[in-house]
Amino acid sequence: MSKLSAIPAPGGDLQSIQRSAKVLSQNFEYMTGARGNKIKTLPENASVADIIAKLNEVINRLQGD
Repeated sequence: MSKLSAIPAPGGDLQSIQRSAKVLSQNFEYMTGARGNKIKTLPENASVADIIAKLNEVINRLQGD
């Protein structure tokens, strides 16, 4: 996925607040796996290389890369 959508600053009107809330909700759903692919857990016998790769996957998800 490309970068996550920037959350627009809400203005004083209801439509602006709803737009901000919608983008925030979509980004949260993506990061938690409710939208898009879930990040799979590591097996109990994961190697250090596996752990580093998984951590990088989480970082990429958070940064929207």
